[in-house]
Amino acid sequence: MSKNLAFYLFLICIIVASLLKNHQVISTAATVGSLVFILIYFKDKFKELTLKALIILFVGFLFLIGILTFIILEGQVFIKNHAFFDGWETIAVIILFAVPLISGTVCIKLLYNRLKAV
Repeated sequence: MSKNLAFYLFLICIIVASLLKNHQVISTAATVGSLVFILIYFKDKFKELTLKALIILFVGFLFLIGILTFIILEGQVFIKNHAFFDGWETIAVIILFAVPLISGTVCIKLLYNRLKAV
């Protein structure tokens, strides 16, 4: 499967998952499908790593997913509970999503580059 096809199928899965939020089974299947297509997209880069490096990378990925999910969920509660953000909720939520996701991406990229060098 080509990288372009995997990328476009990933986008279709994300769109389907966001449009069909009310249908739990379809939304879950689309989310899992998007994860599979991302793994197919990065298949060539994963072949460069050893098994030990892949395990370390996936453990780091799962660890960061948990931390970032916690930060985003607690941040949303914090924004809703404080009057300071009245009128600024949209900007605060955009920053709340952007900062942890960008920092998580940077962490995974640094980990990948470090494991690739070993």
